Amino acid sequence: MKNITTWRPDTCGCVLQYEWDTEVPAEERTHTMHSISKCPAHAHLPDHEAFMEATEENKHKNILKDEIMNHNPHLRETVVNEQGEEVVQYKKGHDPDVLFDSERNIDVRKKRKDLEIILPDESLVQSRLEQAMSDMKYKVDGVQYDATFKSQKGKSTRIKLQK
Repeated sequence: MKNITTWRPDTCGCVLQYEWDTEVPAEERTHTMHSISKCPAHAHLPDHEAFMEATEENKHKNILKDEIMNHNPHLRETVVNEQGEEVVQYKKGHDPDVLFDSERNIDVRKKRKDLEIILPDESLVQSRLEQAMSDMKYKVDGVQYDATFKSQKGKSTRIKLQK
């Protein structure tokens, strides 16, 4: 069954609509872009690049937040979810905000000034992001694209922690 999803990434102001097939396993699934309303940060890019850029930034934020939690045990707790499974999550108010500045560098901000946060090694984050992006398949206007990873295009993202 085909589904159309409207996605508003929390890393930018883009609004993306894409189609995907529920009958296809997630690891084999192709996302077919239907429409995109680009935010100012991505307005200069062709549609397929804006789609990938927004997707990559969102994945980068999620992976970074996961690695920050892994490297800072004092920020996390184990809880039992509604399915009865134990899951690790940030303690309330301990998860950092991960934002992109105007140059699309990552800005990590503590919600509480008294929390100490150790940033993970960026090469670990980049490696996980590269794997996540290489697994992604998408189509725009009937053309199949393989995901491209920003650092492979000669651009790396700088991460800074606000004190």
